[in-house]
Amino acid sequence: MYVRGSMFILLVDSFLRYEQFIGYHVMCLYCASYALCISFLAAQFYYRYVVVCDPNNLHKLAGRKLYRIFVPGILFFFTWYSFVCFGMTREISDVSFARKEIIDTFHLDTEHVAFVAIKYWDFSPNGTSKTIRLGDFTSYFGCSSMIGICFSTIIFCAFRVYFKLKCEQNVMSEKTKELNRQLLKTLGVQTAVPFFMMYSPVALILSLPIFEVDVFEKANLIASLAGLYPAIEPLVAMYFVKDFRRALTCKHEKVGSHIELQQGGNNSQRSSIAFYVGFACAQFTNLVLLVLIHKRAKKLFGSYRHVMFIFTAYSILYTWIEIVALPLIHIHCSQFLLIVDSFLKYDQRLGYYVICLYCASYALCISLLATQFYYRYVVVCRPDKLYQLDGWKLSHVFLPGIIFFFAWYEIVFFGMERTTEHEEFGRQAVFENYGEDTHRIAFIALKFWETDGNFNISDGLTYAGCCSIIAICFSTIVFCASRIYLKLKCEQSLMSEKTRELNRQLLRTLGVQTAVPFFMMYSTVGIILTLPIFEIEVGRKGNIVAALAGVYPAIEPLVAMFFVKDFRRALTCSELLI
Repeated sequence: MYVRGSMFILLVDSFLRYEQFIGYHVMCLYCASYALCISFLAAQFYYRYVVVCDPNNLHKLAGRKLYRIFVPGILFFFTWYSFVCFGMTREISDVSFARKEIIDTFHLDTEHVAFVAIKYWDFSPNGTSKTIRLGDFTSYFGCSSMIGICFSTIIFCAFRVYFKLKCEQNVMSEKTKELNRQLLKTLGVQTAVPFFMMYSPVALILSLPIFEVDVFEKANLIASLAGLYPAIEPLVAMYFVKDFRRALTCKHEKVGSHIELQQGGNNSQRSSIAFYVGFACAQFTNLVLLVLIHKRAKKLFGSYRHVMFIFTAYSILYTWIEIVALPLIHIHCSQFLLIVDSFLKYDQRLGYYVICLYCASYALCISLLATQFYYRYVVVCRPDKLYQLDGWKLSHVFLPGIIFFFAWYEIVFFGMERTTEHEEFGRQAVFENYGEDTHRIAFIALKFWETDGNFNISDGLTYAGCCSIIAICFSTIVFCASRIYLKLKCEQSLMSEKTRELNRQLLRTLGVQTAVPFFMMYSTVGIILTLPIFEIEVGRKGNIVAALAGVYPAIEPLVAMFFVKDFRRALTCSELLI
């Protein structure tokens, strides 16, 4: 953001800043998303108002009718988009008005970057008279009106709910009274926080140019507040709603025989949180890497970018499969249990297929990682064989991964099938730790030792099959990484400075990309499958392994983003202006 004279300018500073058409519409989408955000916040207050102050009309929002309260927000989204798209278009006068100051401040040239702008006054050449720009004022009044409507709705609903709850506290039960006290506190904070972070700052920064108040780059404080607000808003409910706070701090009331069930549910919640956080972060980091690969990797990596692109795209799909499965790992004596903890946990048939798919997806993930290393090995150490991977032949490097995917699925599907013995053996342990009955939930299991002390050969073969795939993939990585490392080290003196710098980046990336999956995907899964053979009982601590595998797809792209210089420069916007 930049405010000078009668002009407010909103610049794109991401990797899309030089894509004027796409960047322009992305900035319009950002502004419209702000409108949708403040509208949905108002919708929350309106729903509370109906529940507390007008319960007779609550039937109008029952079931699918609930979507009605979101209609104003959607209308505001498209309206704000139209105001920005057509009312804040870039014009020649906008480009030149603050060009020098913006170059000096942000090192961005308004002739080349995408932006939207409002300029309320046009001045005569000698600066003695000014003319109002009606189109820009119309956009201003439209946007400010929507801010006013949303915040007025919040104020009206919050006050009505507050006074209603205050008046009726005497006739409430103690439990309802406590809940209402929490809601009153939450209402107060949820009214104040968006006022100071979303509503008043944006309205103020849009109004200042009318009076030609210069704030220059200090306007970015408003953008920072709006960017932080979505992170702060959930904390209000988490802190003021007692049950939420207790769930996060792992504090539950001990009520009779339900203590074990309550504790077990909490353990599964903590594991699920890791998956949800990993899922959210993985969507962002992998999408950013996909854009970087598309925009930056062609000159840097040639055909290798296709291998990177497929692995990164698959990482996004893998996290979706994880979220559908939400696997829980439990080790009890000689038994390994992998339990479905998602909405499919009571659908034994579908849940069983999903957990098998999750295991097979893990195999494909580690195989595609090994594929990346193999392709680098061919490029660096066997360039004479590179023609075998040209064009459509590149698909050959993915065949082992596809074979491993189906092999692991078959191994798990037939070798870890749930049986009555599996159900009974782990039933008490699962109930005590997770509050679930193995007769009802979907799971797969290995049990290495029979009750009579004999080794279960079938489960042993399943274990051997899975560990063999892990070993093959990681051995491929280690072999290829070590050969590439030695080759690059030997030939550094013969390389140009540019090639040498790129190879240094690749060497560092190789080292980290070998170590990170070893500690998060390969060794951890191998160990957790091995522990039951020796009857080392780790119980629910096995979920650490599931959590690491869930977080890994979010971390993997960061390695390339950080160690590849062109990617890092694009993200930190530290490229030189040419």
